Amino acid sequence: MKRNLLSRFSSTKYTPNYQELLRKNREVFKPTPYRWIILGLFALSTTSVSFAMMNFTSISETVADIYMVDDIVVNSCVLVFLISFILMNFFTVFALEYSINVTFKVCAIMTIIGVWLRWALIKYTGNFYYLIIG
Repeated sequence: MKRNLLSRFSSTKYTPNYQELLRKNREVFKPTPYRWIILGLFALSTTSVSFAMMNFTSISETVADIYMVDDIVVNSCVLVFLISFILMNFFTVFALEYSINVTFKVCAIMTIIGVWLRWALIKYTGNFYYLIIG
């Protein structure tokens, strides 16, 4: 007698009890106000990085005329963020396994320092190419 391949795995031995799994997960992951605050802070952090990355994209022609550089140089500021994401991704995964709290704090501080560095370099040097460093 031939048995269907799927019938071998459809027995109660292999079928998880979904109600039991849902009950256990509800006990572990309760939506508390603290979790909503953390989610909001993560959203604000992601938004601020996006603002820092895309700050000259909409006015690239105007910025290029003011600082007398090509449009491609102005738009390359976005490329720096994308390339650094590839390079820093491996370190970030390692750091997240260490501590999520410390990792988010360090990333937020580094983002703030980078944005202030970009502002200071463009204000005091007037050279647009230094923006790529920040």
